[in-house]
Amino acid sequence: MGTAFEIGLILSLQPELTGEDRETLAYMTRSEDYGFQTRLDDPFFTEYEQGFDKEWRIIIANNHIRSGEECTSQIRRSIFCSYQLCFRILIDENTYYNIWPTFSDWLFSISNGEGLAGYILNVSYMEAELIFLEENGLTLQAVENCRIPKSLLHSIDELLGGTRCVDL
Repeated sequence: MGTAFEIGLILSLQPELTGEDRETLAYMTRSEDYGFQTRLDDPFFTEYEQGFDKEWRIIIANNHIRSGEECTSQIRRSIFCSYQLCFRILIDENTYYNIWPTFSDWLFSISNGEGLAGYILNVSYMEAELIFLEENGLTLQAVENCRIPKSLLHSIDELLGGTRCVDL
């Protein structure tokens, strides 16, 4: 039996993002489908495991609800505005292990600032890790008893207009 991962993240973005970065983020957080081809030359968009070639298009899209997310009260899965990106998604283990490493590397490359940025919750084992932005990349820190800071959860809830699916 596989597991699922809930990932919640709030990122401050670099003020000098390119137009291509902004267009791609707007597309990734869309609520309706439309034709789009990113011009970004990052491994997340160009190198992927077999079967995951379209994943970048739907991983945080608001109109691509995944199994298990329908029980959440949040209005949207993601939001991108000005210099901030926020999302909370539920993904299966195959997507997590095949997509998350390159996705998180790309996110770090466009982020601005340091400190606590989010969490990853292994839903089957109820084990959580906090995501920190540091000078050299994203780092994870395990937390006991899934003690994700309430202030982080509240901030994500406020931005996404609702609460999470998995109760802690």
